[in-house]
Amino acid sequence: PQVVFDVISVAAHSNMADRPAKLAKVAHLRQSLPHMSQSAFVAFLAAAQDEPLPMVTRREDLRSARALIPSRETPYGTVHQTIPLPRNDVVGGIFEVEVQSPWPMLHEVCAASPGLSLLIKQTLQRSGAPTPSRPWKVCLYSDEVDPGDPLLGKHARKFQACYWSILDFGAAALSHEELWFTVCTVRATIVKDVVGRMSGVMGALLRHMFCGLHDPKMAGILVHLHGEPNPVRLFLDFGMMTGDEASIQAVNLTRGASGEMPCMFCMNLKSKRSLDLVHDRAGYFVSSTETDLSKIKYHSDETVCAIHSKLQQKHDVEEPGQFVTTQKQLGFTYSIGSILLCPFLKTIYKPVSATVYDWMHCMLLEGVFSITVGEMMAELRPFKVAYQDLGEFVSKWTWPSRISTKAASGKDVFKPAKFKAWYKDVKFKTTASESLSLYPVMSVFFAEEKARHPHHDTGGITFFFLCCDVLDALQKVSRKRCTSEELAEVIVRFLNFFKLKFGEDPMTPKFHYIIHLPQMLRDHSIIFPCFLHERKHRELKRYAGMLRNTSCDFERSLLEDITNQQIGIVEDANFSLLPRLCHPLPRPSVKIVDELRHTFGYDVVIKIGKSARFSEWGIAAVGDLVLADVEGRKLVCELVLAIDVDGAVYFAASAYRFVGASLTSPTGIWNPAGCTNVFVHAECIVDTLMWSQEANLVTVVRAFR
Repeated sequence: PQVVFDVISVAAHSNMADRPAKLAKVAHLRQSLPHMSQSAFVAFLAAAQDEPLPMVTRREDLRSARALIPSRETPYGTVHQTIPLPRNDVVGGIFEVEVQSPWPMLHEVCAASPGLSLLIKQTLQRSGAPTPSRPWKVCLYSDEVDPGDPLLGKHARKFQACYWSILDFGAAALSHEELWFTVCTVRATIVKDVVGRMSGVMGALLRHMFCGLHDPKMAGILVHLHGEPNPVRLFLDFGMMTGDEASIQAVNLTRGASGEMPCMFCMNLKSKRSLDLVHDRAGYFVSSTETDLSKIKYHSDETVCAIHSKLQQKHDVEEPGQFVTTQKQLGFTYSIGSILLCPFLKTIYKPVSATVYDWMHCMLLEGVFSITVGEMMAELRPFKVAYQDLGEFVSKWTWPSRISTKAASGKDVFKPAKFKAWYKDVKFKTTASESLSLYPVMSVFFAEEKARHPHHDTGGITFFFLCCDVLDALQKVSRKRCTSEELAEVIVRFLNFFKLKFGEDPMTPKFHYIIHLPQMLRDHSIIFPCFLHERKHRELKRYAGMLRNTSCDFERSLLEDITNQQIGIVEDANFSLLPRLCHPLPRPSVKIVDELRHTFGYDVVIKIGKSARFSEWGIAAVGDLVLADVEGRKLVCELVLAIDVDGAVYFAASAYRFVGASLTSPTGIWNPAGCTNVFVHAECIVDTLMWSQEANLVTVVRAFR
């Protein structure tokens, strides 16, 4: 369809009409709102255009409007409620902390959101209606958020944020941060004085959710789905608690990575520098660097609860110094407010069965991947292979539009000022998103280096590829393309070879934590990284940053802003994971639409856009390179336009010509010269690609190898 492509090309480069007066007015208005984000400003202008703004000018009116939804009554109480938290610093005192009550919030958003209602109906069709004997599972996540400058000494607005969602929605749906609801935001200064600290806070939340007047597991939550005449009853039970190692440590009151026993799942695992390993003649204890799983004895829910009960008994009979030693030996800390000592939660919270490590923090955030790259680069330094060479190679690559920003792609991470620190610490220190985007491109660089100079690889490059295998497997787990047995195989193989090559010194407790991921996958059928929670922190920081007075009602003010914002977003959100246009153009080019009708027919409805979802995990945009499977042939195509034809999504694309296979890139080398114009159905697209062009030849690599 050459004519279609000619019209698209002309329309894409046409100039906008000159509107100097209107643009000057918009620019002046934008300057008067310096703290509003650009996207919020655009939404503000769109709302002002669609309907008149309300005549509200007083602060009291704004405050009352903000409290309307949180104070709304539902069959399960108001959307915002308060929970008591016992105080440590005042005998008999309590903190009254405002929370976004989960079941009233679920009742409200289901009635208001067509997208969430559709997702619930799809989940009911896929996994069946929940019952008291087979309820849907709820997941909780907690993390500390600091909206202020981390370099300043004062952190009065630092708070603990807790989110919840429903696991049965699936890993793809749970990658939408809109589906995670903020149940509470409690300042760190308050948590510090709560009995049991974060363990006490999470215990109070679980009691509020599952031990109140209404039992969501036996009685269910009756929700009215948007546009449906009949209500649906959802039976819900607690299923998983996830987070980084600091969060898991705080909730379960373990001694953590710095303690004698760094893992709450292993009863005979000791820190690699523990003296008990030296004096243990019976051979009971094993080092935290042990990779032979048969030597490790695992805790159960009963043994962990028994340890806390034992500490409770010893607390009143042992001297303080002796009791500290007892806690270190058992690997847990005693507190009367522990979530594991609450009699109401004995049948609800199972510490071992319910706790799941976040593999993003274990692998990417100064974790296994960072140390592996650091050790490899230190080994390659005598061979004149430096971070500068790697940075020059990475700078030639282009990422898909969805991760093309500097923060997501990591394209600007290689700065000379960082190299010295990376070599000194023997760590490749980047953000988690940067590492995840960089490692497929880095694998091409080291594959070329190994092919050109085989003698350079004394083992480091091989272990880098084994680490990449682990990252590949973890991403395939969410897509149901990797079993727990396959995941265990790649993890154990990597750990065995790493320990053989680099020894035990570089291995941190995070190397051990990933050993538990296969078992966690078997128990829950789902593990996912917490990238979306880190993204969600930015919403909370934006509102918390505007609250300067922390002397009173900080939690209430922040939570009211978050609740109103989230209900507004969920009302308009589309959680459909089927192929669809992301943002159809409101006024598409008439010439383009007319030319498309020549191909697709004159009796169809045609919409066009610049990006579209092609699978439950993938979004592609104009200008991206994608790998497509067309009639059994693998093609690399450059996308020109996204098209919706009566609900079926197509991409207008330019198919490159295959040149040949490559030892360094499994996707091969392609030539954009003499490309063929094709229409590709969205379901035929396999993945978006990262690519590098040199001498009219394009080398491409998939997001995970």
